[in-house]
Amino acid sequence: MKAAGLHELGEGPMWDDRRNAFRWVDITAGLIHALDEKSDCPRSIATGGTCGFVVPTDAPDTLVATHGADLVLVDDATGAITPFQSGDATGKLRCNDGKCDPTGRLWWGTMPYEWGEFTGTLYSKVGALAPQSRIERLGCSNGLAWHVATGSFYFIDSLKRRLDRFDWDPTSGDIVFDRTILSLAEEQGLPDGMCIDAEGMLWVACWGGACVRRIDPSSGAELARVDLPATQVTSCAFGGPELDTLYITTAWSGMTDEERAAQPLAGGIFYAKPGVRGLPVDRFRLNQP
Repeated sequence: MKAAGLHELGEGPMWDDRRNAFRWVDITAGLIHALDEKSDCPRSIATGGTCGFVVPTDAPDTLVATHGADLVLVDDATGAITPFQSGDATGKLRCNDGKCDPTGRLWWGTMPYEWGEFTGTLYSKVGALAPQSRIERLGCSNGLAWHVATGSFYFIDSLKRRLDRFDWDPTSGDIVFDRTILSLAEEQGLPDGMCIDAEGMLWVACWGGACVRRIDPSSGAELARVDLPATQVTSCAFGGPELDTLYITTAWSGMTDEERAAQPLAGGIFYAKPGVRGLPVDRFRLNQP
């Protein structure tokens, strides 16, 4: 396990197999980072605002990311930013975690800047069509994952401290709440970002819990754990040419000087070999009708 770089709010990890590179964001710095396995220094693109996630598209050199509450298209070659979808205009919300489902539909959530309010919404979007509201009254829209074989959508609202399962229709994108899989006690931290492995198990980053937990979605049982020398663990994603490396983002946001001194690696990017493989990243079908 190693760490590289320090980020106030590292998030949104994903493996871009088209570029053979690991991507992630620093939300508060508004930066999109990319690092291939042959380089020690990431290449960065500034979005000009908070950036909650970055997702590859089916168009060469085009990424979709966020600028505050809006979606933008990013030219990976030049760094040029193009507006794509306007969001909340009140200035009270920003985009947080986002991913594509296996059909190429984009999903992302918003959260209030004022922690403790439940004014966020989870959206989905097909191509250039208008977004659809999927879940409302969210405190901190976070981890997302899908399992095609079981028709499952997994979702985390960090403020509610729980991981939920929904029935998912891949054709319409419709979701129906099924059950809560996992609820974390205060001393276990907040469930944050999440990914799914090739065996259908969920890997849940725990903000304040200094770990990533492997969870069986059928029972909620913890199967494995990756412990980290940083308490604010934000998200995780499988990557590498064999998809056998678990990349983990962390943060130092809100820490005192004393806390940062006690956790000098907080905000680092870590990686581990957990003995299982992940799934290839799903791309946003930008021109999908």
